[in-house]
Amino acid sequence: MFQKPRYHPLETECCFRGYDFLKAIGRQDGKREYDDLNNSLTRLRDGRVVVEWTMHGRPYHFEGGLVATFTREKKSKLYKVTFANEIKSLFMRASWTALEWSERQALKGHPLAQWLHSYFSTHAEPFPVSAAFLHEKTGSPTKLLKHFRTELKNALATLEQVLGWKASWKADLVTVTRPPSASQARHLLRNMTKKANGKPKRGEGGLAPARAVLPGLLKRSKISVD
Repeated sequence: MFQKPRYHPLETECCFRGYDFLKAIGRQDGKREYDDLNNSLTRLRDGRVVVEWTMHGRPYHFEGGLVATFTREKKSKLYKVTFANEIKSLFMRASWTALEWSERQALKGHPLAQWLHSYFSTHAEPFPVSAAFLHEKTGSPTKLLKHFRTELKNALATLEQVLGWKASWKADLVTVTRPPSASQARHLLRNMTKKANGKPKRGEGGLAPARAVLPGLLKRSKISVD
């Protein structure tokens, strides 16, 4: 039975059968799919990844390969993948975001929509960003910004149709509204609690209820706010 890699402790071997892995990601189990899997593992082993992030005011830098080694049995198609010890630094608390796998699978065949899904899922409250910013960050091969803007609007429309996300434009800034994940909802509620504990300014009529500023909170996270 296939065990998802995230269930394995870091710094250990991750073992899985190619058939189970391919099925889990919605792929067939033909020769082409196995070749793609093998080539992907090879690129992860040979490639160099540079990641920079800040946590609790401290900047971090990671540089190296995601996969240390991998082996496969050609007949049984059993894979064994090991990760570099340093990879655990990328999985420190608050340093990563778990994506909704069912949502990503629903966007299959729409690579730009999938990229936007990954990007905006990392934000508890997505802030406005420009089309030029997204053009640069996506690494889009589309050279002209006006053409990319059309692709961007189509991808955002896909997110709205498939996931119910909303996108609004103001000049060249786009704002995406989406229900927060359970952990993001807890983070937002903690911030609201901190603000609520402060002294209100004169003339304020009180705090708005959480359900008014966190659309979809009760539905997605089942956290009581009353």
